[in-house]
Amino acid sequence: MQYEEHGGAVRVSTFHYCLDVDQHALRLDDPRTGHRLLDVPTALALWPSLAGEEITWHGTALTVAPAEAGPVVITVSGETDSAALGTLTVTLSCYPEYIEVGASCAFVQAGAVAHWNLLAPGTHHDFFHAHHWRNRHGHTATFETYNLYQGGQAGASFPANMPPEMVRQWTEGTKLSTFSTDFMYAPRPSFFLLQRDTVMLGIGARDLPQGFGLEFASGSTHIDTLRFNYGGDAHGLPYVAGEVAEAPRLYLLVNHEEGVWESVDHYVARLQEDGMAPRKSTRNAPHWWTRPLYCTWNDQGFLSGNGAYYSWPGDNFVGKDPIAAFDGAMLDTLLDTLERDGYPVGGVIIDAGWETVWGEWHAHPQKFPDLRAQIERIHTMGLRALLWIAPFDFAEGCAARQHPEWLAGGGVLGKWGSPLLDYSNPRAQEEYARPLMRYFFSDEPGCLNADGMKTDFMADKIFPEFPVYDRAWRGEERFILHTLELFYAEMRRYKPDGMMLGSVVHPCFIGCQDLIRTYDVPFSQRQHADRNVFTRHFNPGNLVSLDLCETRSLADVEEHLRMAQQGNMSYELGRIAVDPATGEFALGPDYLRLLKRKLPIWK
Repeated sequence: MQYEEHGGAVRVSTFHYCLDVDQHALRLDDPRTGHRLLDVPTALALWPSLAGEEITWHGTALTVAPAEAGPVVITVSGETDSAALGTLTVTLSCYPEYIEVGASCAFVQAGAVAHWNLLAPGTHHDFFHAHHWRNRHGHTATFETYNLYQGGQAGASFPANMPPEMVRQWTEGTKLSTFSTDFMYAPRPSFFLLQRDTVMLGIGARDLPQGFGLEFASGSTHIDTLRFNYGGDAHGLPYVAGEVAEAPRLYLLVNHEEGVWESVDHYVARLQEDGMAPRKSTRNAPHWWTRPLYCTWNDQGFLSGNGAYYSWPGDNFVGKDPIAAFDGAMLDTLLDTLERDGYPVGGVIIDAGWETVWGEWHAHPQKFPDLRAQIERIHTMGLRALLWIAPFDFAEGCAARQHPEWLAGGGVLGKWGSPLLDYSNPRAQEEYARPLMRYFFSDEPGCLNADGMKTDFMADKIFPEFPVYDRAWRGEERFILHTLELFYAEMRRYKPDGMMLGSVVHPCFIGCQDLIRTYDVPFSQRQHADRNVFTRHFNPGNLVSLDLCETRSLADVEEHLRMAQQGNMSYELGRIAVDPATGEFALGPDYLRLLKRKLPIWK
């Protein structure tokens, strides 16, 4: 790494990048080809914007602290025209393969941060593609790639016969956000990847933001927006006079001649080396974690009269829906089948419907009058029991809604029509969360003595309008992480080998999840294999479970099992129930023989 300082300007050159900084601009070049990757019209690479106030910043000073060992640290100071803020300090810590960017600013008067902005609007870039991890229901790809050079040509004229979709591609810029608005894999890490041929620039948070998504908007060759959303004008992060606001530190990771997944590995490795993401080895997993799990969900649909292929809520149900129909008698029937036919599984997932109401996670007194005895029966069968839970859902009628002292903002409703239980509040922890985990996992009288839990509906979560008790928990990523860490620690108090079956693909969550499921798939089964790759790169050390899917034939089942074996995934088994009228399996008499031939590979 070479360092030069001349006439108020600084140049740092490494094998991977060349960075030039002065008081007025910041430039990032590719030293191998000479291409200018970024041309930023200010040296203030990271700065806050205020809620309800338009402000501008300008750089005032630049200092350099070279080091014989370690990074070259470039510090840029800035001032604003707002009376609310003092001096902004931006640091660029230059390492051989990446640059770490950080910033802080003191509040002179009370105010609120609406956004933390990275790279000024108008920054010229020379990247062709943006890669964005948003694996949705029905999409086979685990990341989306956007052609940056197409969009952003507003006002251009096109032939009258050009298809409207093509016009849209060439005129609309790229707009992305890591804030999670779908149900699977929430939250996502605040990470994007920009690509120019063989050059990759990873832009990712080192610290978990106190905000709600990293937003990126680009025209053809310029950046319009690159910022952390901290709540915007309506719900910005408030500060009092004298407090110091700190931006989440970011990595600018430059890779050459590597692919998308290698760049993800580079990001995750930095987080682990810095202690932000834990390290975990699958070699230490208890044996029962690696065996197939049986989940009651699909059989709940079958036995409720809604067909063998029931998968989604909101369908037109025949009779009862699978949640309402699930009861202790149905569970006994399914356990009878497991025991009689000798399926080689390691545990049973008792899915949605065992609870009184969402948010009140106690066994339904009429439907499951003795769930503890049924769990003990599972133990007698040599298996473990997991309970399904949606920790961010609080339906009407649940007791938690009657405790405004537990709720964020006293019970504000979020996007999904539910209030948020503020798990950062010590009262909510002591009076709700810890007693709940004791009820789940303790072997004391009156408790269930379960062995793990399956968490679901992670998109029903914290939104900017929810003010939380402890601001250290604020933000989508922070709040969900700290909540799962609380649940996980309490589970492990009672069950040292208890399992968290989760669905968060994010490196900082490696330590509070054990098995990550590939989630529901309504269409192509190929999604399971792609999500396996997705999870293994972002969450190294976590086991992956191939989730239930719409297996409509024995050929589907065989392909499903082959995919799990080839991908070194665990397997979730469903549809063991037989038709009460005919005594036949939904997929025919060869179904059981196929499963018993294939499943022993996981023994």
